[in-house]
Amino acid sequence: MSTVLFILEAKKAPNVWEDIQTVYPQNEIFSFYSSKEEANAAKTKLKSLLSARWKEKFKKYPIRIRELDQ
Repeated sequence: MSTVLFILEAKKAPNVWEDIQTVYPQNEIFSFYSSKEEANAAKTKLKSLLSARWKEKFKKYPIRIRELDQ
C-alpha cells in the first residue's frame, strides 16, 4: 500500500523548492502532513504570520503544497 504525504515548500529560486522547516526553521510549522486539509491550514497560518507578525523579519517566498506518493 502506498502512503500519501503532503509537503509544504517555499520557492527559493527558479525551479528550486525547499521544505518550509529549512526556509523558516524558527517557526512551529512542520513540512510534512498526512492530509491535504492539514497542509492547507499550515500554509494559511504561515502566510498570515509572514504578512503580520513576521512581516519585517523574514523574506516571503511563494509557497506550495506538493503531494508525495510513497
